[in-house]
Amino acid sequence: MMGGYSSMMEMMRQLTNQAGSPEKRFLEAVSRATWIAGALAVGVALLLGLLISRQITAPLRRITLAAQRVARGDSPSGSTSGPRRNGLPGDGLQHDGGESGQE
Repeated sequence: MMGGYSSMMEMMRQLTNQAGSPEKRFLEAVSRATWIAGALAVGVALLLGLLISRQITAPLRRITLAAQRVARGDSPSGSTSGPRRNGLPGDGLQHDGGESGQE
């Protein structure tokens, strides 16, 4: 009787090894899901990084361009409204070659 039982158990082991044990299939499914989740997380992180970096660099680019315009002597946009009293060109005061602007 023992011989029939052991041969039946051996046959069941062979069948589960061929089809894959439930534990092995479960672990493969978990591994596959982990890889997919990891790839999606990397993709989302890259997308968010790109969007955030653009939001940070856009104002920096505008500041850089404005600084370059000022360095060239161009008037920055929006700076000509109203008289300025700081002694710089465009301040509304007349300069007489070293005079303080008062007569």
